[in-house]
Amino acid sequence: MILILLICLSAALVIRYVNYIYQENKFSKSTYAWQTNSTLMETLNDPGRYGEADIYFALQKFENEGAKFLFNLYIPKTNGQTTEIDVMMICRSGIFVYESKNYSGWIFGDEKNRYWYQTLPVGKRRKAHKEQFYNPVKQNAGHIRHLQKILRKDIPIISVIVFSDRCELKNIRLSSNTACVVHTSDVAFHTWYLMDKLGYQNLSEEDIDNIYNLLYPYTQADEYTKEIHVQNIIRQRQPLYANEQSREDFAFHNCDKPQHSVTSCEYICDSGPDEKDDANSCETAINHPSDTSSLICPLCGGRLILKAARRGKYAGNQFYGCSNFPRCRYIKNVNRDMTM
Repeated sequence: MILILLICLSAALVIRYVNYIYQENKFSKSTYAWQTNSTLMETLNDPGRYGEADIYFALQKFENEGAKFLFNLYIPKTNGQTTEIDVMMICRSGIFVYESKNYSGWIFGDEKNRYWYQTLPVGKRRKAHKEQFYNPVKQNAGHIRHLQKILRKDIPIISVIVFSDRCELKNIRLSSNTACVVHTSDVAFHTWYLMDKLGYQNLSEEDIDNIYNLLYPYTQADEYTKEIHVQNIIRQRQPLYANEQSREDFAFHNCDKPQHSVTSCEYICDSGPDEKDDANSCETAINHPSDTSSLICPLCGGRLILKAARRGKYAGNQFYGCSNFPRCRYIKNVNRDMTM
């Protein structure tokens, strides 16, 4: 009996190993692997990469129709910072910009509100609780706004927010018809739907190649740029006070019986947000003034004090910290070429 169990276990391990080798070989030949320089194991162990790869493999068949993909584009903003696009598909219909949200639990959100909510059920050693995240529709609109400054104005750009199949879109309210919110398993179908609405002859093969060649360098950001990008997002999402709660959040915190709504996938070309940056956006940051004696914290109005990092990768680097720390955690990096 024990021998039979050992044989079965060995057979199961061999099958699993062979399947992994097959998947690794398939993954290594994909556009996502060579462009991001990621292995299958690295992707499986990184929720962000896993969500992006999931979107790509759901859309991979569009490559047979001449579509080209780009991943992790660090698009420059006018204030010297960057905004990151997760997945982009360039095809005959236009440019599709996909924002990946590899979340689980219940998702609640209104396009007009600054924050959306993830409700997580009771788990092992964890009580049920809610977590907020920045409105992905506004977030992707910011990505597109900065992308449009690089491209010509007549190129259709479509916003698609993609949530993991592990979550349930409980109550998503979309009103402007400028974005689509879907699960990963539905993203290919809705992409076809949007392509049909836009038409298939907006861009030529030469246009696709030119756009790809123009934007590809933005996928090759160095580690310093990536690190600063992450730090800026964390700082801009920090609330000024720990108990801060906006009025718009009240309905979600007090919604005991949320209603399920069908997500919208309509799209109206060139009906995106205003060109001016949204002051509430996590993609918005204050421009760096040249007069360092007049630096004021944009969050609370306090003075910005010149400090130096004591620990970590950037130990010794200077930055400006708010004088109201720890109530306010705003930080501004010192420009490398700034003269003191």
